[in-house]
Amino acid sequence: MTSEYPCAERVGLCVRCRHSKLIHSDRGSEFYQCLRAVTDPAYARYPALPRLECPGFEEKERFPEQF
Repeated sequence: MTSEYPCAERVGLCVRCRHSKLIHSDRGSEFYQCLRAVTDPAYARYPALPRLECPGFEEKERFPEQF
């Protein structure tokens, strides 16, 4: 997992969640936005990281390797 997601220890589940979106600021910072927060107020728009547990976590779909 570390090689596929090098920042997984710093970010937690959000780096692998299909409901997260990586946001880059003009000042060079990175934030993970929770897209579930758009329709469900129970989720924080920008959750505190690392996020180690989340009831809405769903693994991103993985594409088969190309040969």
